[in-house]
Amino acid sequence: IQDARERRAGAEHTINAALYQAGVSGAEGSTMRDRLQREVSSGSLRGLTLAQVGEGLSAAQTQFSVLSGRTEGERAGNLDRQIELMGLARNTYQSPGEVLRVAGMLNQQGIRGADQRSTLMSLTGMAQAGSIELSTLSSAALGPLMANIARSTNNSMNADQRSAAVRAAVSETMAVGEIGGAAGLTPRDSLNALSKMRTSVTNDRTQEKLYARLRGAHREDLAAQLFETDAAGGHRLKNQNAVGLMSSLVSGFGGDANAVTNLLGAGGSAAPMVLDAQQRRLITAMASQTEGGGTIAQKVAGMQAIGGRFGEADRIAVGQREVVAQRRLGRGFVGVADSAG
Repeated sequence: IQDARERRAGAEHTINAALYQAGVSGAEGSTMRDRLQREVSSGSLRGLTLAQVGEGLSAAQTQFSVLSGRTEGERAGNLDRQIELMGLARNTYQSPGEVLRVAGMLNQQGIRGADQRSTLMSLTGMAQAGSIELSTLSSAALGPLMANIARSTNNSMNADQRSAAVRAAVSETMAVGEIGGAAGLTPRDSLNALSKMRTSVTNDRTQEKLYARLRGAHREDLAAQLFETDAAGGHRLKNQNAVGLMSSLVSGFGGDANAVTNLLGAGGSAAPMVLDAQQRRLITAMASQTEGGGTIAQKVAGMQAIGGRFGEADRIAVGQREVVAQRRLGRGFVGVADSAG
């Protein structure tokens, strides 16, 4: 009994700290704490511990201010949203804190409401199909993910265009991370490489070096396929997409990733390096996961499609049926009794 009380006190302290950071105190804080305790003991968060809930809220609030709001009503709405997200985490066997952090990042980038939920569902589907979980994404690769978002948006976009660009960047980044992970790359390594490549495909000097290396390798046919010449005589990639470039190069060399990485590496004073070792390593890893004559782009699109097919029915199937079964047996998930005191 004493141990349970101490755990409950520790969890409440963590929740109080998160609420304090959000500017919540007094009667408002008591109302929120009571709400969380009810949700954990008998509501939508049954199956989680109060400690898990508190730690998740604290981490997300510290990094992304997920509870903060200008009015009491706005803060109450934010709490409702976090409870909904933690329910999603429970039903898909994910860490509540990591789901809240990824959602907080998306919210910061302007992805909210239905768009945010569909993005989280897609990421969850890819996580279940691959080796990178949302916890890995938020703990080890959140920086590279945000760098990929930054390189996929610009100030000329309106709100809808930016939202679409962010969602596409997040989906593509997660897919590349999953495929790279299957090939043995760490999430940070593969996502950093992708971020660099997103810069490389738009860099004038890099594009000129690639064009020259292709012609130097007597691959004028591939150079003509990939590049166009502007009015000033410069050579620019027709498709400035990192995944598209990796795919086109490997396909253009008959699936020989080694030939591609040799082309892109340093080849002497007359053949400067096009892409660094980390980017070349990503190309090799991505190519190693293709099969049956498929391309890198098709592999990435396939992983994204898996995420896109993961929907509400899957969420219910994964988690809610087990919660119902546990209730019929008269018990919750591990930790419920502790959280209820």
